[in-house]
Amino acid sequence: MSSLSELVSELAIHSEKRQYKEAYEKAKRIIDLGHPLDLDTLKLGLVASINLDQYHNAGRLISKSKDHIVYDGMKEFLLLIGYVYYKNGDSKNFETLLKDSAFQGRAFEHLKAQYYYKIGENEKALKIYRELSKNPLDEVVDLSVNERAVISQLLELDGVVEQPVSRPIDDSYDCKFNDALYQVKIGDYESALDLLEEAKAICEENTKDLPLDTREAEIVPILLQIAYVKQLKGKKEESLTALRSLSKPKDSLLDLIYRNNLLSLRIDEYGRNDTNFHILYRELGFPNSIDINKDKLTVSQRVALTRNESLLALELGKIPSQSDLKLFYDATSEFLDLNTKLEASMIYNYFMRRPGQQEVPNALLTAQLAINVGNINNARTVLETVVSNDEKNLLEPSIVVSLYLIYDKLQSGRLQVELLKKVADLLLESEISSTQQRKFFKDIAFKTLNHDAVLANRLFEKLHSIYPNDELVSTYLNSSSNASNNNTTTTNFSELDDLVLGIDTDKLISEGFDTFESSKRPTTIISSTNKKRRTRLKPKHEAKEKYKRLDEERWLPLKDRSYYRPKKGKKIRNTTQGTVTSNTSEISGLKKTLPKKSSKKKGRK
Repeated sequence: MSSLSELVSELAIHSEKRQYKEAYEKAKRIIDLGHPLDLDTLKLGLVASINLDQYHNAGRLISKSKDHIVYDGMKEFLLLIGYVYYKNGDSKNFETLLKDSAFQGRAFEHLKAQYYYKIGENEKALKIYRELSKNPLDEVVDLSVNERAVISQLLELDGVVEQPVSRPIDDSYDCKFNDALYQVKIGDYESALDLLEEAKAICEENTKDLPLDTREAEIVPILLQIAYVKQLKGKKEESLTALRSLSKPKDSLLDLIYRNNLLSLRIDEYGRNDTNFHILYRELGFPNSIDINKDKLTVSQRVALTRNESLLALELGKIPSQSDLKLFYDATSEFLDLNTKLEASMIYNYFMRRPGQQEVPNALLTAQLAINVGNINNARTVLETVVSNDEKNLLEPSIVVSLYLIYDKLQSGRLQVELLKKVADLLLESEISSTQQRKFFKDIAFKTLNHDAVLANRLFEKLHSIYPNDELVSTYLNSSSNASNNNTTTTNFSELDDLVLGIDTDKLISEGFDTFESSKRPTTIISSTNKKRRTRLKPKHEAKEKYKRLDEERWLPLKDRSYYRPKKGKKIRNTTQGTVTSNTSEISGLKKTLPKKSSKKKGRK
C-alpha cells in the first residue's frame, strides 16, 4: 500500500502533467490556426512537451515555427532545440545545429557527448568527457558515471580497451552499475555480480523515500542485469527465478528487455521444438516495440533486439522489419513469400548481379532465403562471394559458422579443414579485444585441434598470452605440455629411487620366492551342438469361452486329428474290383451315371 507522502507526490505530478498538457495544446492550437508562434510561447510548448516525454510533438512545434522565428545566437534556445533533436534521433538537424557558432559551452559539450554515445561514436564521446573531467566543477559524479558507460560500450562495439581516468564514486549505484557492465564485457562475471549487488543495496537505500514509479525505474535495470549475468554464467534456473520474481515493468523499454530475456530462457527450458515462434513474435511485440523505444535504446541494445527480430522473422518467413537492407524492398514486392523458390531465386540473382550490394548482412539474408527453399549450393556461392571480395570477412563469426555448416551439409570435410586453416591464419595476425572475439577465437582453436594440433597450439598460446585467466585454455596447455614431457626419451628415476630406498634387493634375489598353485582346477566349458528344444507349456489359465480354447491336437498332422473329415468329392473310388482302368474311362463312366440336367428353361413369373 502506498504511503501518504507517495500519494501526495503522485497528486503533484498529475497536477504538473495537466499544466504541461494545457501549455502544449495552447501552442499547438495557435499553429493549427495559421498564426506564427512568438519565442516565449514556443519555448513554453517545448518545455511542456519535454516534461511529458513527448519529443515528437516538440519536434513538430520546431519544424512548423522554424520559418517564423530567428533564434541564431540564443544559446538557451539552441540548447533546448538540440536536446529535442538528440532525443528524436534527428541526426541531420543535429549535425546542422553543431555548425552554429553559438553552439558552444559546457552544456553543449555534454549534449554532444550524449549524442555521440547514442549513435555509437564512442571515441568522440570519451574524448569530450575526459576533457570535461580536467575541470569537473560540481559534475564529478555525472562525469564518472558517463565515462564508464562509454568505455563499456567502446569495448563491446569497437573492441577498444580503455581504463577510466575519473575516480569511482562509492555511494553512486549508477557508477557501480557501469563498472559491472565493463566487467561483463571482459568476462569477469563474479566481479560483475558483486558490483551489481552493491549497486542494488545503494539504490534501495537512496530511493526508499521516492515514489513507487521512480523507485522501479531505478532498481529494475539493476535486477534485470543481475538475472542476465546469471544467465551468462549458465545458472539459468536462478536467472529465471529472478526474472519471474519481478513484476511487469511499467516503462516500455524495461518491459521489452524483461520480456526478451524471459522468453529466451523459456526457449531453453522447453526446447526449440516445443516453442511456437508465432506466439513468441507476438509476445515480444515485434516490430512495433522496437520502433516505440528506438530513441531510448543504446547501440548495443538496438543491435541485440534487431538481431532477435530478424531471426524470428526469418523463422516465420517474413522480411525483417528492422533490417537496414534495401535489397529486399528494391527487388521484391511488399507481399514477398520467403519460402518459395521463385522469390529466393530472384533475390539470389539480384545479389549476384550487383557487386555494390554484396555486403555481409545482404549475403547472410540471401543465403538464408536459399536455405529456406533447400538450395544449399546457392547459399554457399553467396557466402563464398563475400569472402572472395574481402578475406577479412572470415573474421565475422556469422560468415564462418554459416559456411562451416553448409560444408557439413554438403559432406565436404576438405572444405571445412581449408576454411578453418584460413580463419586460424587470420586470427593469428589480428588483435583480440572484445569478449565476442575471444569466444570466436577459442571456438576456432578447438575446432582446428581435430585437424591440425600444431596450428591449434599456436592459437591457444596466443589466446593464453592475452587472457591468462581463462581456465579452459590454461588446462589444455598444461595437459599438452605434460603429454609432450612424457614422450621424451630421457627418464627421471628420482621418484623410483625414493620408493625402493631401504630395501635389500640382493637379499630378495638370493632367497627367491615360492610359487603358489591354485587349489581350483580350471574348468572347461563344453559347448554342446545339440541344443534342447524349448518345451512348450500349457497355458496357466484356460479360455472361458469354448471357441477361444486352444486345440489340444494342434501339434498333430491335420489328417491324424480326431475331428478331421475329408471334403466330399475330393476322393474318387474305383468302380470295379481286380482291374485297373485308365483315368479317362473312369471319368467317362462317371459322366454317364450323372443325372441329366433338365433342359427346361425357367421363365419369369
